[in-house]
Amino acid sequence: MKLNKILIALVVAGLLFSSMGAARAWDGVTTAVSTFAQTAQVSVTATAGVVAAGGVNRFSLTIRNTGLVTCWIGMAGVTTTTGFPILAGETMTIDRAADATWYAITAAGTTTTVAILGE
Repeated sequence: MKLNKILIALVVAGLLFSSMGAARAWDGVTTAVSTFAQTAQVSVTATAGVVAAGGVNRFSLTIRNTGLVTCWIGMAGVTTTTGFPILAGETMTIDRAADATWYAITAAGTTTTVAILGE
Protein backbone atom coordinates (compact mmCIF):
# COMPACT_ATOMS: atom_id res chain seq x y z
CA MET A 1 0.00 0.00 0.00
CA LYS A 2 2.87 2.38 0.79
CA LEU A 3 4.43 1.76 -2.66
CA ASN A 4 1.06 2.46 -4.30
CA LYS A 5 0.84 5.84 -2.49
CA ILE A 6 4.38 6.70 -3.61
CA LEU A 7 3.56 5.80 -7.23
CA ILE A 8 0.40 7.91 -7.13
CA ALA A 9 2.36 10.85 -5.69
CA LEU A 10 4.91 10.53 -8.50
CA VAL A 11 2.16 10.39 -11.11
CA VAL A 12 0.50 13.50 -9.71
CA ALA A 13 3.86 15.27 -9.72
CA GLY A 14 4.39 14.17 -13.34
CA LEU A 15 7.60 12.35 -12.48
CA LEU A 16 6.78 8.72 -13.27
CA PHE A 17 6.95 7.48 -16.84
CA SER A 18 7.47 3.97 -18.18
CA SER A 19 8.75 2.73 -21.50
CA MET A 20 5.12 1.99 -22.44
CA GLY A 21 3.93 5.49 -21.71
CA ALA A 22 2.85 7.24 -18.58
CA ALA A 23 1.41 5.77 -15.44
CA ARG A 24 -2.15 6.73 -14.53
CA ALA A 25 -3.98 6.51 -11.23
CA TRP A 26 -7.60 5.36 -11.27
CA ASP A 27 -9.51 4.58 -8.07
CA GLY A 28 -6.25 4.36 -6.13
CA VAL A 29 -4.57 1.92 -8.53
CA THR A 30 -1.64 2.92 -10.71
CA THR A 31 -1.57 1.35 -14.16
CA ALA A 32 0.86 1.86 -17.03
CA VAL A 33 -0.93 2.73 -20.26
CA SER A 34 0.43 2.80 -23.78
CA THR A 35 -0.49 6.44 -24.38
CA PHE A 36 -2.29 9.24 -22.60
CA ALA A 37 -4.81 9.65 -25.40
CA GLN A 38 -6.00 7.89 -28.50
CA THR A 39 -7.93 9.98 -31.02
CA ALA A 40 -9.84 9.18 -34.19
CA GLN A 41 -12.48 10.48 -36.59
CA VAL A 42 -14.92 7.69 -37.44
CA SER A 43 -17.65 7.64 -40.08
CA VAL A 44 -20.95 6.26 -38.81
CA THR A 45 -23.54 4.81 -41.21
CA ALA A 46 -26.84 2.94 -41.05
CA THR A 47 -24.87 -0.28 -40.53
CA ALA A 48 -23.61 -0.57 -36.95
CA GLY A 49 -19.83 -0.39 -36.78
CA VAL A 50 -17.06 -0.14 -34.20
CA VAL A 51 -16.20 3.42 -33.22
CA ALA A 52 -13.88 2.49 -30.34
CA ALA A 53 -12.22 -0.92 -29.99
CA GLY A 54 -11.98 -2.41 -26.52
CA GLY A 55 -9.04 -3.84 -24.63
CA VAL A 56 -6.76 -0.82 -24.98
CA ASN A 57 -6.57 0.11 -21.28
CA ARG A 58 -8.70 3.28 -21.46
CA PHE A 59 -10.00 5.02 -18.35
CA SER A 60 -12.43 7.29 -20.17
CA LEU A 61 -13.89 7.58 -23.64
CA THR A 62 -15.33 10.78 -25.10
CA ILE A 63 -17.42 10.64 -28.26
CA ARG A 64 -18.45 13.86 -30.03
CA ASN A 65 -20.92 13.76 -32.90
CA THR A 66 -19.36 16.26 -35.32
CA GLY A 67 -21.85 15.51 -38.10
CA LEU A 68 -25.34 16.81 -38.86
CA VAL A 69 -27.51 13.82 -37.86
CA THR A 70 -28.09 11.82 -34.68
CA CYS A 71 -26.16 8.62 -34.06
CA TRP A 72 -26.83 5.95 -31.47
CA ILE A 73 -24.07 4.35 -29.39
CA GLY A 74 -24.05 0.95 -27.70
CA MET A 75 -22.61 -2.52 -27.60
CA ALA A 76 -22.52 -5.06 -30.45
CA GLY A 77 -25.87 -5.21 -32.21
CA VAL A 78 -26.78 -1.60 -31.39
CA THR A 79 -29.77 -0.21 -33.30
CA THR A 80 -31.51 3.16 -33.50
CA THR A 81 -34.02 1.69 -31.05
CA THR A 82 -31.63 0.17 -28.50
CA GLY A 83 -28.73 2.65 -28.63
CA PHE A 84 -28.13 5.81 -26.64
CA PRO A 85 -28.64 8.85 -28.89
CA ILE A 86 -25.92 11.43 -29.44
CA LEU A 87 -27.43 14.40 -31.27
CA ALA A 88 -25.45 16.40 -33.83
CA GLY A 89 -22.91 18.53 -31.98
CA GLU A 90 -23.34 16.69 -28.65
CA THR A 91 -20.62 14.98 -26.65
CA MET A 92 -20.83 11.89 -24.46
CA THR A 93 -18.18 10.76 -21.96
CA ILE A 94 -18.03 7.21 -20.65
CA ASP A 95 -15.92 6.44 -17.58
CA ARG A 96 -16.56 3.05 -16.01
CA ALA A 97 -17.10 1.06 -19.22
CA ALA A 98 -14.64 3.04 -21.32
CA ASP A 99 -12.49 0.01 -22.16
CA ALA A 100 -15.36 -1.90 -23.79
CA THR A 101 -15.86 -2.06 -27.55
CA TRP A 102 -18.38 0.64 -28.56
CA TYR A 103 -20.49 0.63 -31.71
CA ALA A 104 -22.54 3.35 -33.40
CA ILE A 105 -25.27 3.56 -36.02
CA THR A 106 -27.31 6.23 -37.79
CA ALA A 107 -30.82 6.16 -39.25
CA ALA A 108 -31.33 4.61 -42.69
CA GLY A 109 -29.93 6.74 -45.51
CA THR A 110 -27.82 8.98 -43.26
CA THR A 111 -24.20 9.24 -42.18
CA THR A 112 -22.33 11.25 -39.60
CA THR A 113 -18.82 11.50 -38.18
CA VAL A 114 -17.81 11.08 -34.57
CA ALA A 115 -14.60 12.27 -32.96
CA ILE A 116 -13.18 9.83 -30.43
CA LEU A 117 -10.88 10.64 -27.51
CA GLY A 118 -9.77 7.76 -25.32
CA GLU A 119 -7.60 8.37 -22.28
